[in-house]
Amino acid sequence: MEAKFGKFLFLFVLIQPLLDLATAASLYSGTGSFTIGMAVRFAAMAAGVIYLLISRYLKKQALIIYGLVLSLAIGMNIATSIHYKHPVDWLEEGKFIFKSCYWMIMMFTYAAVFSQLDGKTDWAKRAQWCITVAMFITGFSILLADVTGTSFASYQYEKIGRKGWFFAGNELGAIMAVGLPVTLLVALRSPVDRSSLFYWLPSWLLIYSLLGLGTKVGYGAVFFALLTAIVAIPLEARFHPVIFRSNWRRNWTLTAAMLAAVILYTPFSPAAQNVNLHWKLIEQKEKGDEPSAKTERLKKNTLDEEQIQHLILSSRHEYLSQQKAEFREAPLMQKCFGMGYGGNYEKTPKMIEMDFHDLFFSFGVIGFLVYIAPLLYVICSIGRKAVHHWRAALNAEYILIASSIALGLGIAFMAGHVLTAPAVGLYVAVLLAYLFIRSQSLADTQNGRAKSKIRSSTPN
Repeated sequence: MEAKFGKFLFLFVLIQPLLDLATAASLYSGTGSFTIGMAVRFAAMAAGVIYLLISRYLKKQALIIYGLVLSLAIGMNIATSIHYKHPVDWLEEGKFIFKSCYWMIMMFTYAAVFSQLDGKTDWAKRAQWCITVAMFITGFSILLADVTGTSFASYQYEKIGRKGWFFAGNELGAIMAVGLPVTLLVALRSPVDRSSLFYWLPSWLLIYSLLGLGTKVGYGAVFFALLTAIVAIPLEARFHPVIFRSNWRRNWTLTAAMLAAVILYTPFSPAAQNVNLHWKLIEQKEKGDEPSAKTERLKKNTLDEEQIQHLILSSRHEYLSQQKAEFREAPLMQKCFGMGYGGNYEKTPKMIEMDFHDLFFSFGVIGFLVYIAPLLYVICSIGRKAVHHWRAALNAEYILIASSIALGLGIAFMAGHVLTAPAVGLYVAVLLAYLFIRSQSLADTQNGRAKSKIRSSTPN
């Protein structure tokens, strides 16, 4: 059963960009907010729950107990909204709960399947390739949209950038950011022959697409992923020379050249132009203010804390301040179990679009602690294994997959649209499950390396 369900899960990763394109087509045509992407993802999540209940996964009992605790916390959240919150948009509340729990259930599902397949099939390489193919489809579709002149703009107003045929630019940027280190890993592990450049194509398409998107997240992800690869390559060559053999210098040189090209392109990139535009808008806004301190600051061309928040968070800190004020005035039950979707709004709900903050205010102190517990457990487990077996962890696979997770969670904290967006959350869930299971074998890797050293040093 695990093998068949595993094939379904790998196929599910492959079709993600197709679901996103179908969702975009539905939303652009105005056929409704309940899209085919949401329907398929809901069905996959339901299948994951059923699998977890009937599988032979060793941690199944712990997952069932956690599921009951999480269900109780969500039940209390709904009951609190019924009693204290008016008005309430129950459709949006339900969608938010589904979207927020999606990544978690899929992480449990992939972890269970990967643990069952571990040692039986090369599931890790298949997972890498499925994500890489999905990223190739995403990048190629954006290139095709640009070539045909049918690409949609990333922004509605002054800022520049394009997002291909996709709908949500923020989600698209997060997806490609999380996927880029994985495509780099596949390229670095490519065969040492003329065809190896073909394996770099998905990475080049993603870099092209992320830079053209025009978001700070897109540019930052490219810079961070390439820099991480530049660090990972010599580390693996030093501690695991068998893996890279003789091509690690070529890979390092190619990656460094890509980073240099990105740096040279930076002043002309849409992201840099958008930052300059944002700065000019701040200047225009503040020129209308009378206080001399602001006038002097503009003359000196310096940034204060508020302006830095504007540039980095794109005014999200203003909505954060509003939610904090609402939370301080909220009843004790809402402080414990949350104010629900959008907080205690009067007319229209408005999210901060910073996932961890949105989840905290929506689920409350107790609800948030229950919600975030699996993520903390998985990260601590991965980190503990890496510290105990640091030599084995110093390889490109562990470093680049960890950087994908770090990018995903970092974007969730700063810009949102990750843990509350199923299209993005699936990739983070798969990679968390991937590294969680792979980290269990770090001890074997390190012990095997030690034994190999002993054998090589023993005289014949």
